[in-house]
Amino acid sequence: MSTGSTASTYQTVLGIAKEPQPATGAPVAATAFIPVKKLEPDNKPVKLYDESWKGSMVEITGVQAGVQSAELSLGGNVYADTVGWFLAGMLGDVATTGASAPFTHTMALLNSGNGQPTSYTLTDTDPLSTRQYASCRFSELTLKWDAAELLTWEGKAIGWTGATASAPTSSFSTIPPVPAWALTATIGGVAAPNVKSVEDPCIGDCSVGGVTTTPTGGVGGVLAMTGASIAMLIALVLALLAAGAYLVRESYRRKHPVVPTE
Repeated sequence: MSTGSTASTYQTVLGIAKEPQPATGAPVAATAFIPVKKLEPDNKPVKLYDESWKGSMVEITGVQAGVQSAELSLGGNVYADTVGWFLAGMLGDVATTGASAPFTHTMALLNSGNGQPTSYTLTDTDPLSTRQYASCRFSELTLKWDAAELLTWEGKAIGWTGATASAPTSSFSTIPPVPAWALTATIGGVAAPNVKSVEDPCIGDCSVGGVTTTPTGGVGGVLAMTGASIAMLIALVLALLAAGAYLVRESYRRKHPVVPTE
């Protein structure tokens, strides 16, 4: 009796890569790796059945491939050096300043050109298999902030159905996840010290287009937001970037201790 093989979810690795624009449906090898606690890809193939009457006692006389896509549900702890992938994927406009780490990344809603954020290739790999999901665009992003926990996120992406690929060589930074207590909430620009938890803000793509059988990237829709205000999102992102700069600085200090002089 033959038996199958299984891999532990703890061995799952999520890779990501920015694609050349406009997207063509061709996958790009992962250039960065993001720690996650949730990675649930769902291929959505569609078949179109011909049920025309043709003088025969046959219900279905033909079948063709229809619009196909994949939806990926993702989530995990927020890391200051990786959460930017998702914020940039939702908002679209990214400006980077600084000559060396820590850099400052300012993100805003893209209102120029075709208004479409960059597409990405997401790579789902474990010891048994590797699948790439090309032309992915993020459709949802939720940040959850509870003073007694780590800052967490959940999101969704829509792209091409998965295709097998060679396993990448993964590597992760030593930056720790962000504790929620290290952040500061502001409402309307005013500090809110009594805020202990925030669920949302949720940024959502209201009308993400499907991916056709021709290798072209899906088209993102307009941007909407539910839950907390835009001001709170901006304040949360600024606090997150500040926490990230602090963690980078402390990591540098641990690796490069000051030697006292006599």
